[in-house]
Amino acid sequence: MYKKQDFVSDLNSLQSRYERQMPGWYKKRAKPWAKEVEHAWALYCNARDNNLSMLVLGGIELRDDEDLLANMGTTAAAPMQNKSGNTTFNDRDSGSNRTGSVLKEKAWWPLQNDAWVLGGVQGLSQFHLAAGSVGGVVDDMLWEASARRPRVLGRELIGLFNFGYIRVRSPHEAKLGIVFAPHNAEAAKASTFKAYLAGITQVYAAANIRNMMDVNVPHASFTMPGR
Repeated sequence: MYKKQDFVSDLNSLQSRYERQMPGWYKKRAKPWAKEVEHAWALYCNARDNNLSMLVLGGIELRDDEDLLANMGTTAAAPMQNKSGNTTFNDRDSGSNRTGSVLKEKAWWPLQNDAWVLGGVQGLSQFHLAAGSVGGVVDDMLWEASARRPRVLGRELIGLFNFGYIRVRSPHEAKLGIVFAPHNAEAAKASTFKAYLAGITQVYAAANIRNMMDVNVPHASFTMPGR
């Protein structure tokens, strides 16, 4: 699990690699590198310490599902505002807009998403994919063929599988979504940004990610590792 000094040191050594992945639209609002790292650290900590020990994966439509956000809260370092102009998605004082389960950042790019995934992984959280079946996850959701790189969801799944996560198959998967949980706690806690980027370079197509998703264990025989 990262200590802040190691977190900052790792990202400083990877600055040029991450900056090459920064989207053009984000470059116009990017902060100095030290502030980007500080932002990533806050997001990492919020994901690591999320209230439900569970993070939600899925398309951008999740960020606009106010019922979901009200019940599960949002994980953010700089929360995005809702339609009424504030950052609260429920009327409960205990409701979370920073250590909830749905990533909803005001401005996002791969560094922040990787920090969110690593926070959840190192905190041994479950990740729930909002899809009723593996077959419902089409290749275009995982891989951007024209650019020959993973899309956001593909990138997230690559991180999970490289750091000791496995699909836990439930008979109620169609209703509850697809669940990924840590079956190798040591690999999860030893995850790093450098290993994350290295793992991404080893994937060449959506089929690689699908093969990872097909490996599973029955829910009845799976036990979450202790923290």
